[in-house]
Amino acid sequence: MDLNQGAYMGRAGRTRRARVRVFSSVGSPQDIEVYRAINVAEHPELRGPALEGTLHRLPDGRALDLPFVYHDPGSAQFVLVIPANSPNRESAERARLLESLKTEHQEAVPNYVRDFRVVYGASGLAAHLGEARGGSDNWIEINEDELEAVSGTGMGVKVPPASFCERTTSDLGPLVEVDGLWLFGSLSAREASAFEPSKSDLLIQLKWVEQTPVVVLALIDCQTAIVRRTYLNPALPDDRRVLLALAREFGA
Repeated sequence: MDLNQGAYMGRAGRTRRARVRVFSSVGSPQDIEVYRAINVAEHPELRGPALEGTLHRLPDGRALDLPFVYHDPGSAQFVLVIPANSPNRESAERARLLESLKTEHQEAVPNYVRDFRVVYGASGLAAHLGEARGGSDNWIEINEDELEAVSGTGMGVKVPPASFCERTTSDLGPLVEVDGLWLFGSLSAREASAFEPSKSDLLIQLKWVEQTPVVVLALIDCQTAIVRRTYLNPALPDDRRVLLALAREFGA
């Protein structure tokens, strides 16, 4: 079987439910049934709630802070959705999902599943799927028509669109646009003067992890040794576009 083709039918990609106990400051604990994974080919009615942020909403309007897997075999989408306000849960949930995939014996695991994407919240899922709608996540929306270009550095400063912030999962976010390759990162107050062009360098390193190529981008402030990194998988289309832009613009 060609692992680039065919829908994944293994347990990790099927609609799965579980019961959790919800505690509140008033009333007795409630046992609630929630989704650990949804397969929209099996249950197309779950796609809307997943994109709107109501998949794990209680009858009183509160939203449960739970991760889940979104699987659309028809469009080869396999996405791990992390609660928007709990990004620190990504490592544990990613490891749990990888362990589940490793135990598959009955079904071949296609590339689109093995290279699953991670997004934050319903709005992150909607952005990844190219949907205009989003959920109830408390993201600050930035109007893409109001991106600022600030002179002074000779390079300009740009604010990334909100949809980009929702889907990036590392401390250095590359974004390919018509005007070139941009690298976005957040700085603390004490790092506000870091990464001026005259004292910055971008290092590119190729590593192999279990026979898989991984490209490490490291933006370094040579004076303070402050570093921001991201990791690219050349097999993924978005990451490949970044590598092609580096090769084209910088001879990397």
